[in-house]
Amino acid sequence: MNLTCKIVFVSIQNNVQKIDKLCSICKDYFLKKDPLLLLTESGEASQFLDALLWKYPRTSFLPHELAPSKELLQLSMTPSHTEDFQNIFNLTSKPLELPKQIQTIYEFEDFSSPEKQEVSKKKFTFYRALGFSISSE
Repeated sequence: MNLTCKIVFVSIQNNVQKIDKLCSICKDYFLKKDPLLLLTESGEASQFLDALLWKYPRTSFLPHELAPSKELLQLSMTPSHTEDFQNIFNLTSKPLELPKQIQTIYEFEDFSSPEKQEVSKKKFTFYRALGFSISSE
């Protein structure tokens, strides 16, 4: 287990903030030329994110592909693809079992509904119990 991995909870109040913050983090990684895996829960979620990244930012787009590929930003529904990445944005409802090489995992701290807030709390509790460094953004 990699206890040097940082868990970053990104606080959001609604879906507009969720999209803005997710796209902003993707753009930051793209500009740094640093790979980021976007782990989704379903094919539908991957399709939504795929369409979103082709339209963001408004005057351009963020190149990406489904994993595995050579693009800096990759989408996957399969946690097995995490072994090729040091940075992951976990968009699933479950916390990640962490491979050794992971440096940063992003999670939403979602206050948009009581159910989503409960999912965030469970993830936080999971990571804290394992002794990981946790921060909020």
